[in-house]
Amino acid sequence: MPSRVRLPQIILTDFGNHAIHWEVAIWMHDPWTARPATSALHETIWNAFKKKRVVIAFPQLDVHFVPPVTARLASAASPAA
Repeated sequence: MPSRVRLPQIILTDFGNHAIHWEVAIWMHDPWTARPATSALHETIWNAFKKKRVVIAFPQLDVHFVPPVTARLASAASPAA
């Protein structure tokens, strides 16, 4: 029986906070090659984004310290006397 070629699928899976989630699915005959192939696919997408100057805004986290912690951090960062 001849093997059937399965084309890649691109599926919109969800809407997130400031994001649209897509899934790219590829068929692999040998499961041991799936991880390297997925990595190569992701790198190809990443490089295409860079070429087109598409910037992905990653989430940011702000950390606020209370004054005693700030003072200790400052003293730890200063050179030893």
